[in-house]
Amino acid sequence: MAGNGCRHGSEPKFSDLGLGAEGHFSSPRRSLYTLSPADGEPITSFEAHWADLDQQGRLVATVGGRMLAGKLKKGGKPLWRQLAAMQEEQPTRMEAPEWAQHW
Repeated sequence: MAGNGCRHGSEPKFSDLGLGAEGHFSSPRRSLYTLSPADGEPITSFEAHWADLDQQGRLVATVGGRMLAGKLKKGGKPLWRQLAAMQEEQPTRMEAPEWAQHW
């Protein structure tokens, strides 16, 4: 394996990389995330409110009310694709049903 997590010049797979984070978790502030192979220096870093690998092995992140999926380009820079936009959505006030208002 090459030092950038690639095999034979192919794109690195997220399953071959570790995802690390610095910052404030569960906070409105963004945290700095890094992707690194197990045996090397970070390939790339990015800011997000939250990021992880999903059950399909994709890098997913939330930033500013948007859910994004990332793919690594040559050179290790992430290319983001928007999965959902929720920045315009506002909660609707709801009254609990009578039976749920008492313990």
